[in-house]
Amino acid sequence: MENKTLYFIFVRAILLIKVKSSVSTFGKVVKVVDEK
Repeated sequence: MENKTLYFIFVRAILLIKVKSSVSTFGKVVKVVDEK
């Protein structure tokens, strides 16, 4: 049971990091487009 919980938390952390990095990349692209 504990292993499943740890795995779930681990997967959630990876997903959060991926979402945050993709959102920041998207924000940079939007800024570049706005400047043009």
